[in-house]
Amino acid sequence: MKKYDTGTAIFTALIIGIVFSFLFDKIFVLIIVGFLSTYLSKEKNSGIGATASLCLGMIYFFFHLIQIPEVPDWISRSLGPDFLTFSLSFMLICLLSMFLGGIGGFIGSSVRKNEK
Repeated sequence: MKKYDTGTAIFTALIIGIVFSFLFDKIFVLIIVGFLSTYLSKEKNSGIGATASLCLGMIYFFFHLIQIPEVPDWISRSLGPDFLTFSLSFMLICLLSMFLGGIGGFIGSSVRKNEK
C-alpha cells in the first residue's frame, strides 16, 4: 500500500471520518480517524492520529455550536452565554479527541510495525 505524506493522510482520514460520522458513533469515528491517518502516513507516530482526531473534534465542536438545540422555551429563557462553560467544553473536546486519536494512532502504528 502506498504511504502518503502527513498532511495528505490527515486530510484523507478527515474526509473518511466525516462520512463515517453519519454511520457510526462519533467516539468510534475519532478512533478510526486516528488509526487511518497513522496507517496511511509515512511516519509511524501516534501523534499523527491525535492531530487528525483533534481536527475532527474541533469540526464537531463548531458544527454543534451553530446547531440549534431543541429545548423547551422556559429552559432557553433561563440560559445565557457562559464563557467558562464554553472554554471548558472546548478544552474537554480537544483532550478527549486527542486521547482517542492517540489510541487509534497507537493501534495503527503497531499494525504497521507488524506488517514489515
